[in-house]
Amino acid sequence: MPPPWIDQHFPANYAAIDLETTGLDPAACQVIEIGVVTYKDGAINASSVLVRPGVQVPEGVVAITGITDQMIGQRGISPGEACQWLAATVGDLPLVGHNCLKYDGPVLERLSGEHGRPGVYPLERFRDTMALFKGLKLGYLPNEDESHLDWALSILNQRITGLRTNLGLACQEMGVGMDHTLKHRAGGDAALTQKLFEKLRQRYLRG
Repeated sequence: MPPPWIDQHFPANYAAIDLETTGLDPAACQVIEIGVVTYKDGAINASSVLVRPGVQVPEGVVAITGITDQMIGQRGISPGEACQWLAATVGDLPLVGHNCLKYDGPVLERLSGEHGRPGVYPLERFRDTMALFKGLKLGYLPNEDESHLDWALSILNQRITGLRTNLGLACQEMGVGMDHTLKHRAGGDAALTQKLFEKLRQRYLRG
């Protein structure tokens, strides 16, 4: 029998998301790419868009992602259009991301608020695969009375020396294949996040 808290942390249908941005500060960075993988009734659909940030893409970001100003100029859409695209793509699904409670969620809420849609991406809407992976490593299982947000933040806020929880390492340890995935691009990382989420679901179901 599944644990009573499993549906709270692992919704049956959801959208895995990832962002590429101009920096690491969620209060100031600009989005340059959004990737989404929706999982609905077992059907998977992947999509992504480049976004015009209004600033030059830093050289360090270009080196990591391969996303250039020229690419964005040719194929990018405006931030407002990106907000509309994302809302249409994810609908009212719960959102899954890696470190999304600390990064992607706040970035999306700020971006959406700047373009007339405040309150669309509250942190309660997100499920965080970094927290789920870290909780598994620490043996810290949820309890029935705890929301995912409270449980996940309590884990993410713990500093454990030597414990690495980045997406690539989590996928490697959980047996998620990465051979043909375009890493450090939003679409590829969203696809890895979706696969990781399902691997984590299986592990938590086993207790």
